[in-house]
Amino acid sequence: MYTALQSFGQDLDKKRLKVLAIPELQETSNLPCDTGSSPEELAKEFNGKPIDLSRVTPDWNSKQGKWAPTAQAIEARVKDARLWLMARPEKEIVLVTHGGFLHFFTGDWSDSGRYHGTGWANTEFRSYTFADTDPSNAPLIETAASKQLRKVANSKPLDREEQTQLKMTAEKEWQEEGYVDKGKAQEVGKPKL
Repeated sequence: MYTALQSFGQDLDKKRLKVLAIPELQETSNLPCDTGSSPEELAKEFNGKPIDLSRVTPDWNSKQGKWAPTAQAIEARVKDARLWLMARPEKEIVLVTHGGFLHFFTGDWSDSGRYHGTGWANTEFRSYTFADTDPSNAPLIETAASKQLRKVANSKPLDREEQTQLKMTAEKEWQEEGYVDKGKAQEVGKPKL
């Protein structure tokens, strides 16, 4: 939330907008640095700031059930978040979240180990649009302009099997480093893209 406030504070003030806290977008691990504060603590900390905490539930930071650090739970949160965002009336939405989660969210696992467990640099931005291929899952595709900015426009896109292999490798590394729960992640089986 601080990143969003620092990055877009002037726009938020000028357009009278608020940052909408969306618990489904929380990072994937149950490490203390990736576990959010209680709704009461957030309300106190961000009192007077343009933040809407109405979607934050009391259990959002429990890292259990829907919020568990397992591939299955994360993929369910991703689907819910993408469908919710796709149904929004806005034409452009800025999403501020964490790199590990973004691999699940975008379905892009290329460079997944480039920056300590993620292919996203700190404060990196990319642009995506919803693909028309599967509206029930709201898949994303990176825009050509975004790829061009990252200098990947002319690179051959990874096929489904290559993305699946990268995802499996990344999840194994995350399990070994404690970013994803080892025991429950293995129950998921072959990841879906």
